[in-house]
Amino acid sequence: MENKKIVANLKDSLSLEDTKNYVKELSKLPKEIILCPGMILFPYFLNQGYKIGVQNVAMDEHTSYTGEVKASLVSSIGGEYALLGHSERRYYFHETDEEISKKIKCALEHHLHVIFCIG
Repeated sequence: MENKKIVANLKDSLSLEDTKNYVKELSKLPKEIILCPGMILFPYFLNQGYKIGVQNVAMDEHTSYTGEVKASLVSSIGGEYALLGHSERRYYFHETDEEISKKIKCALEHHLHVIFCIG
């Protein structure tokens, strides 16, 4: 049997009010849905009973990068998934396969499930 998952990449388009309405509508669906909200709203989703992921992680745990999030931090606060290799990251930030590979290794080392984008 195939193990299929529904993943919602929420981008950064939801305000707090939009998020509350979104969660209210989601309450009608099974809690197995994986939500990947923008980082500013990530903590709000943690207490709603859904599986939570981030839209990106830093490729290195040893240095701090402005605007990046470490996989260890995501794992430590209850995140379970990392969405990596998204076409927008490849296009706008020129992420290479090598960089994405480093991010995947880092995410896996910190027990995150990787959602690898290939299209």
